[in-house]
Amino acid sequence: MTPFRPAPTGRILLLLAFLLAACVPGGTAAPAPESSATPSVTALPTATPTPTAQGVLINGESPPLPLHNPTPVGGAPCGYIDALDFPLSPPNGSGAILGQPFGNFRGAERGYHAGEDWYAAGGSSLGEAVHSIGHGLVTYAQPNGWGPDLGTIVVRHDFPGEVSFYSFYGHLEPSSVTVQAGECVLRGEQIGTIGRPRSGPHLHFEIRTQMPEQPGPGYWPVDPLRAGWLPPTQMLYATRLRLTPGVLWALPVPGEAAFGLGIFEDALLLVWDDRLQAVSVQDGTALWSTPLPASVVNAALDRRSAQAYTLDWSGNIQAWPLAAATEPLWETDAGVFSSAALIPLSGGGVAAADRRQMTAVDTDGSILWRAETAAPVVSWVYAGDGMHFATSSPYTPLWSVEAGGAHAWDWPAGGRLASAGDQVYLYSGDRLYLLDVEGQTAVWALPLSPGVHSRGALVALPDESLLLVHADSADRRLLHITSAGLVAWERSLGGLPGDEARLASVGGQPYLLLIAHGAQQSTATLYAIALQTATLTPVFSAGSQDGGAAGSWILALEPDRLAIRLGGSPLAMLNPLAALSPGVDP
Repeated sequence: MTPFRPAPTGRILLLLAFLLAACVPGGTAAPAPESSATPSVTALPTATPTPTAQGVLINGESPPLPLHNPTPVGGAPCGYIDALDFPLSPPNGSGAILGQPFGNFRGAERGYHAGEDWYAAGGSSLGEAVHSIGHGLVTYAQPNGWGPDLGTIVVRHDFPGEVSFYSFYGHLEPSSVTVQAGECVLRGEQIGTIGRPRSGPHLHFEIRTQMPEQPGPGYWPVDPLRAGWLPPTQMLYATRLRLTPGVLWALPVPGEAAFGLGIFEDALLLVWDDRLQAVSVQDGTALWSTPLPASVVNAALDRRSAQAYTLDWSGNIQAWPLAAATEPLWETDAGVFSSAALIPLSGGGVAAADRRQMTAVDTDGSILWRAETAAPVVSWVYAGDGMHFATSSPYTPLWSVEAGGAHAWDWPAGGRLASAGDQVYLYSGDRLYLLDVEGQTAVWALPLSPGVHSRGALVALPDESLLLVHADSADRRLLHITSAGLVAWERSLGGLPGDEARLASVGGQPYLLLIAHGAQQSTATLYAIALQTATLTPVFSAGSQDGGAAGSWILALEPDRLAIRLGGSPLAMLNPLAALSPGVDP
């Protein structure tokens, strides 16, 4: 687990929190029932790549954000915003490329970039249309506001509660700047085109809380966050997230290493900003928080004993009550590395597993047992009254927890585990096994083309069948496999963007989350999987300016919710079925 980062500037979090609370999501619709068509069942596949596998069918598109005509009110002569679009290729900027990011230091300018540079994809940006990101009042517009660096426009965007900020557009073709100060513009309305400044055609785009009637310098001698500028893409993504159909609430969460622990009673437990936080599942409001040591690198939830466990850099485990507290209940040296996984034990307590061993700690902090694993534990499941572990190595055994300790199986098989009821599956990368946990062997083995289990994903379903994302050197495929080891269907995901795949099931409905990581941005799309028709229906999309994989996760929360966080974006509580358009089957 990556150590926590310091929280971003309070100004950003306060404004983000206001925007997420102020925006009201659009209406929702109940889904139509799934088709009752009978799936075809094929024989077991051969262990060879299948680059010609049938491509998966996509049913519809992601629900669009609502667009409302602005109504003048109070101190907002052009109305309140309904959402925010990207300034190029609106609404979601899919045809644009982010170049120089916000806050980047440039020696030639002797300062930090106060905005972002945007380019058109696939060619020259000269003449590319520039659009207002939201409803607003033009406060400044000059065809040559930046002299040799061409035209500039400032637009004020108002929110309920007398809160506003300004969007700035620079390097515009002078003849295209035809709007004037005092005019209203709409979200998505074209307000200019990209010209040819000294630095080459591109859009310089800012979001700020000051300079309503001047272009500003473009660079600032110190961190722009401290002088009234805000990170543009982060603001756009956060506001769009809150207005996405099906999103019940969104919560700004600082730090890429923030992560969710799960549900206890009516609270979603999270760790971020060196705190154990409890927020309401219903509306995201804060219930309580406990400060944690800055050295904490991992955490786990033990519902049975109503405790949360944390692990620090020194390999110490601390127990915390699930209520506001200032001191841990106890602390124990587990003798593990700080990279260890924390795994709640089925009978209460926690196991810490690093690349050498597992150490089990009881609910009072006493050591229960130790076991030498010889490889990192990467997966674990609970089945019946027991639990089972798998390591990353195909040369190490599976483990089962029994009375008095952990017991190694007699045959080696590392990989990813999934369970439904008493059914336990193991995905090793080139095989899928149904396990006999009592006999500690496999009931059957389904051969697959050679792959790596860390690139795949699997989830067991209530009917004890399984969905598997399998990636080999030629393709990435989604397979539905019956409990008898037969392939109901197999579809290629090769045409869909995404470097990372996650599977989840909530309320009996399975979902696929595909995350695409770019150099400076990440995007994610959530699909509802129709088992009977082998189709995917987009139900949610989000983006983050953080292009890394750290901090992206999904939690299935019964009966009908998913908690999703992408990179450094806000946490979204989603009712995915409510996001479907009327008449669209999941």
